[in-house]
Amino acid sequence: MRRSLWISSRLRPLVSGTISFWPLAIGERETPAVLLGPLAVNPDRQKLGLGLKLMREGLALAKAKG
Repeated sequence: MRRSLWISSRLRPLVSGTISFWPLAIGERETPAVLLGPLAVNPDRQKLGLGLKLMREGLALAKAKG
């Protein structure tokens, strides 16, 4: 994954949650990785598992994109 990745969840007309991943390289070998953040969930939609769902979906997409 060379470009940033973001996902948002909408419950019309409001955004319920959003998450971003940023590509980076670690160490001398420049091992590819992603930095998670920010992750935000609308206060009215918290405690419903939306943040976890956004993280899982985002990690799966990041992995698929390499």
